[in-house]
Amino acid sequence: MKIIVSASFVILLSLGSVAHADCSALFNDLYNYMQAPTIGNCQPNFNTLYVKMATNRSDNRYVSYAEGYITGKGGAGRIGRFPLMPNLNGTLTQTFSDRTKGIYFSQCSSGQLCFPTTQNFTVAAEDQLGVNLSNGSATFTLKSWGNGTFNVNLACTPSGMMFGEQDGTFFTFSFAKTVYKNQCIR
Repeated sequence: MKIIVSASFVILLSLGSVAHADCSALFNDLYNYMQAPTIGNCQPNFNTLYVKMATNRSDNRYVSYAEGYITGKGGAGRIGRFPLMPNLNGTLTQTFSDRTKGIYFSQCSSGQLCFPTTQNFTVAAEDQLGVNLSNGSATFTLKSWGNGTFNVNLACTPSGMMFGEQDGTFFTFSFAKTVYKNQCIR
């Protein structure tokens, strides 16, 4: 008997083993980094996270790319008897593959047929996307579209990425720890 395992089956098994990964360790690491004081030669220097997010839709209509700084942090505390969950928030600039600009003809050698192409992800049609991350979920605010909101449950990979799916759209996040350094005037 011969067993054939396809690459897509292996990928599905790999994602399945990661899909239920808890985000506590990654979220706590990012949150604690944002809470830590930054030592520098002038204030205010503060820790930030540079976030990149990509989405892809199951209907193949478009993909998106967003990036920006997370500078806000909500502390764990209480409102009355209700505990506040720690969270990280900021605004990302988002572009989409179906927002194009112009028609261009690629460079062709003499005698070759040239096909028109367009520039996807045009910066002339960027959106502002608010993101609020807590342990295991993201809340998005569509700042360019009337401030509507939606939530996505997240899981994490051992390598430090967050991901989730909502209504046929797959979301992925990566993070870089950075420091905002204010220019000092002496």
